[in-house]
Amino acid sequence: MKIDELEFDINKIEKITWKEMMAEWDKKHPVAHWVDETLFHGKSLFHYAPHHTLTHPWILIQDMYYWIEQAYWRVTKGWDYTATWSIDYYLAGQIPQLVRYLKNQKHKGISFDYLDDNAKGHGFDATEKEWDKASKNFDDTLELIAQGFDAYITIDKEMLWNDPKNKARTKRYKEMKSKFDKGMELFVKYFHTLGD
Repeated sequence: MKIDELEFDINKIEKITWKEMMAEWDKKHPVAHWVDETLFHGKSLFHYAPHHTLTHPWILIQDMYYWIEQAYWRVTKGWDYTATWSIDYYLAGQIPQLVRYLKNQKHKGISFDYLDDNAKGHGFDATEKEWDKASKNFDDTLELIAQGFDAYITIDKEMLWNDPKNKARTKRYKEMKSKFDKGMELFVKYFHTLGD
């Protein structure tokens, strides 16, 4: 039966939450639910629901081609095409790891940008105490950048947004958004210093 666009009424559609839909599916598929929740404790098996992987083992062979192809791309290009499915999420996951590694590995030294304003004029002649303070500024800045991008991942994973119906979600969103904005601001400001 085809529904005419003019006859369509959104209010006549059954409204169901994700939880209700999953509970209904669990009732209709008790064995699959038992496999997924009891045997595998709600975790996936090769990126699929365990009951699906166990009943469709050929998908592993099919997926193996893609895993090998993606690994080849990562070795030869440094990234694979799956990163382009959400470049923002990919970078937000990589940047904290990179800047925290940099923070712990200061081989070459620290940029003059991290010296206090009155010590910048001294340049290479800055005192050891001034360089120690610059080192702390460098560490603190890198950690704030990392926390900002971690907050971006949190916003995505927890599906946070400014929700007028849910004050707790809105509060958490604003907190994470503020951290991300600060981290991004510092990332842009000190971008030229992020090297060793």
